Amino acid sequence: MNSFQVNSQSVSLAVPCLLNNPPQIKQLSQVDMLDKKYENHPTEDVQSPQIHKIVIILHTKDVDNEDRLLLQKFGRVRDLNYSMYNLDLNKLDCDYLLVDCRDKLNKLHITRVNVDDYKFCAYVHCFEKHDPIFDDFKDDINVMTKFPHEYKVAYKCEFDEVLTSCKKIKNSSCLMSLLSFLVNGAASILKK
Repeated sequence: MNSFQVNSQSVSLAVPCLLNNPPQIKQLSQVDMLDKKYENHPTEDVQSPQIHKIVIILHTKDVDNEDRLLLQKFGRVRDLNYSMYNLDLNKLDCDYLLVDCRDKLNKLHITRVNVDDYKFCAYVHCFEKHDPIFDDFKDDINVMTKFPHEYKVAYKCEFDEVLTSCKKIKNSSCLMSLLSFLVNGAASILKK
């Protein structure tokens, strides 16, 4: 027993020794641990994890701070730059990749990626909405003239669906289609 003096009185403390009687701990083998882990999870209910797809936003219009803040609410946002050309875009640490298609090198680089690995949408001016600039790239791309601030969604997957779901163009936009055709025709004549 351990003892010490306090004010000329001897006090003894009884401290149990753990070395003589160690607590009994049951060792589990690797097989037992796996059995315990999957005990409550039958194999037929196990699903493969969802593969995260980057949403690539092709834009010919400047993305302002308000739109960036909307995107940042649901994930990480990056702009495509020249240093990323030799990288696999899936390895980028982002959820939304902004690609300025006014830059010819960006547009050329994006045409080389496998369109099945990513989700796409386009952000353009209203006169470019019916322009076939993205039709050769992907058939069912959502072309929008403003970001969907009016949608109140809580989850990233819902927001991604709003961004990338293709909206049907109404027939009443024939005038815009004609105007776009005339503007694009004039632009091609002036380039020559």
